[in-house]
Amino acid sequence: MRFDIHPLARAFGALLALGISLLLGCETEDGDGGSAKPTPSIAIASWNAGLAYNFVPLTQERREQVIATAAGIDADVVCLQEVWTDADVAAVTAAAKAKGFAHVLVESTKEDVAGLPVACTAGDTKDLEPCATTQCSKSDALVACVQSKCGKELAAISEGCFNCLVANLEKDLAGIFAACAKGGSGNYLFGGHHGLMLLSKRAFAKSERTMLDSTLIRRAVLHARLEATASAPALEVYCTHLTAGLSSVAYTGKMGSWEQEQGKQIDALGQHIAASAKAGDPVVLLGDLNCGPDAGTKVKSEMGGNWKKITDLGFVDPFLSASDVACTFCGDNTLVAGGADKGGEAALIDHIALRGWTGKSKVSRILDQKVEIMTSAGKAQSHISDHFGLRAILTK
Repeated sequence: MRFDIHPLARAFGALLALGISLLLGCETEDGDGGSAKPTPSIAIASWNAGLAYNFVPLTQERREQVIATAAGIDADVVCLQEVWTDADVAAVTAAAKAKGFAHVLVESTKEDVAGLPVACTAGDTKDLEPCATTQCSKSDALVACVQSKCGKELAAISEGCFNCLVANLEKDLAGIFAACAKGGSGNYLFGGHHGLMLLSKRAFAKSERTMLDSTLIRRAVLHARLEATASAPALEVYCTHLTAGLSSVAYTGKMGSWEQEQGKQIDALGQHIAASAKAGDPVVLLGDLNCGPDAGTKVKSEMGGNWKKITDLGFVDPFLSASDVACTFCGDNTLVAGGADKGGEAALIDHIALRGWTGKSKVSRILDQKVEIMTSAGKAQSHISDHFGLRAILTK
C-alpha cells in the first residue's frame, strides 16, 4: 500500500526547510541537492603574556594561570609574546598541544656568552647590593622596588654592570648579583631568548624565524604560511614584539634611541615580508608592536611616527576604527600601575594588522578582566598580564 502526501503538505515542508536554512545562515550550492557550503573563516589572537620575572609584578604568582589562559585562547592561530624562559616555553607548548594547537613555532635563541668579561666589580655593587637585599629581596616587582628604594646606589654603577643586572632578571636577587660578579653573564635579557611563540591549529606550509637588530632584549619575527582550505583562507602570518620605548632603562644601543631602533626594525620587517610572503596572499602582522596612533577619545599615541611606518607598508588595524576601540596597555591595569616602566599608558600598542585582506574582519579586546591570584599577603585581584589581548575573526 502506498501512502501519498498531499501536495499542500509537501509545499509547507519545503517552506519550513527553507526557513530553517535561512535561520541557521546556511548556504547551498546549486545542483548538489542543497548541501551546506562553508564560509572560509579564521580566528587569530595576539597576547603579551607578561611572563617577565622581576619586571612585571606578580609574575611567579600569575604563572600557572597565564599558561592555562594562553593555551585556552579561542582561536586558530595565536601569537604570544613575553614567554621568556625555557621552562615557560615548555609548559605553554604542552598546555597548548593539549588544547588542540598541534603546531607550535618558537625557535628559541640563546646568547653566546663565552669569553664575556666580568660585568660588575666589587666597587660597582658595594652599595647597591646591600641596599637591594635589605629593601627589595622579598618584592614581587624587583625592578620597581630597586628604582624607588636604591635609586642613588643604582645610578652609581657602570653601564656594563647595569646591563648585566637587567639581563639576569629571571634569577632571584642573590643570583643576579652572583651572575654579574663573574665572566660570561650575558648582555641580553633572559639569556637572549626572543620570547615569541606562534600556536596554530592549522599546519604550516612554511615557517621560519628572523632576527631583528636590538639592544638588551632580543627581537625577532616568526613567520608562518597557511595555505587555503575549504573552510579557511590562505594567510601569511608574522608574529613579532618590537623594541619598547623604555623609560626605566637608558638606551645604550647603536641606533640613537629606543624609538629609532624600533623604526629600523620596522624597516627590516617590511623588507622581510616583501621577500618572504607569497604573492597575492593576504598578510597578517600581529603582536606587541609597541607603537600606535591616537584613536577615539581615550587611546593615546605611542611612537606615532613608527606606527605610520607600518601603515605606509600597507597595513590596517581594523580595531582602530571599531566603535569599542580601547587601549591594550592601560593605566587602569593593576600590573601596569605597579610596574617599573612608566609611559605609554592608555596606548593601543598590541595589534592585528591586515594587508591585502578583502573579506570581513571583527576585532575585539580580550583577557581584560581581573582574576584571583595568591600572593605572599594572601588572595588578591589582579589582571592576568600587563597587556590586554586582541582577537580577530576574518571571514571571506
